[in-house]
Amino acid sequence: MQRPPDDDVYLEFFKAKHTTNYLESYADKHCYSGRTLRDRISFSIEVLSILRSDDSWILSAKNVETGHPTKFVTRKLIVASGLTSAPNMPSLPGITDFHGEVLHHKNFGSSNVLTSPEIQNITVLGAGKSSADMAYEAVKAGKAVSWILKATNTTGPGFFLSPKGIGPYKNAFEIGMTRAAATFSPSFLTGVNWWTRLLHSTKYGVKLMSAFWNTVDKDARKDADYGRPNHLGFEKLSPHSP
Repeated sequence: MQRPPDDDVYLEFFKAKHTTNYLESYADKHCYSGRTLRDRISFSIEVLSILRSDDSWILSAKNVETGHPTKFVTRKLIVASGLTSAPNMPSLPGITDFHGEVLHHKNFGSSNVLTSPEIQNITVLGAGKSSADMAYEAVKAGKAVSWILKATNTTGPGFFLSPKGIGPYKNAFEIGMTRAAATFSPSFLTGVNWWTRLLHSTKYGVKLMSAFWNTVDKDARKDADYGRPNHLGFEKLSPHSP
């Protein structure tokens, strides 16, 4: 994959469209035994059940567009379903009487809500990162935005991080991929040793972790610069909780 133009690169992060184009090209061009990777992919398939039989996996499935049943038998099975492959649209009473556009975040990027001069008011429902992205983009486009959150501790996106790196690491992602950084979040994948017990099971470790994440929070807010002088109201995007 070639490095994208500098205008599309920030701290060696680059716009998602370049990754998408690369994967699309890879699937179409890489050919094995006369068939490309795309030829080998089955789209619009819903798995109904999975059964282990001797040294094989048996998957019962159906095509969601035609309803036609199908079965897969394989010796290797990887579950990589992701979180947003199927949009979860809430049931909204009175939606049939609403004459505006209602869409899921999945369709936000391909819609015209930001470019249409007829759409001036946008309401974002939910407190996840995708909601924050939509609220930010809508505010930046000059729209009047209402962001609706639950009346609980859900006061904003669960996790934001400064993208900047430290020392030899170009960005936060490179830091996060190190074994040292992995120990700062409790995980069964990391394992238990004297260091993880110190960090997560002692009062000194709790204080250390608290100081570390407070620093991460401050750096993220500083880089986001919610209080920048402008007329767009970015300060309202600042999460109430750390």
